[in-house]
Amino acid sequence: MKNLIAVFVLLLTMVSLVQAQEKAPASPKVTVASPDKNITVVYGQPSKKGRVIFGPKDRVA
Repeated sequence: MKNLIAVFVLLLTMVSLVQAQEKAPASPKVTVASPDKNITVVYGQPSKKGRVIFGPKDRVA
């Protein structure tokens, strides 16, 4: 009986760890293709997600 409980707890822990690691990529993949040429580019499109990248707008260098 103790072995069964230990196996159940181990499986539950493993499942929760696997689900916790499934995240969306930081940079979503974008595909760009040229209609007249045989070129396709797949890249990670960076996004700022509400962050300030170049500093505040009121700051002058």
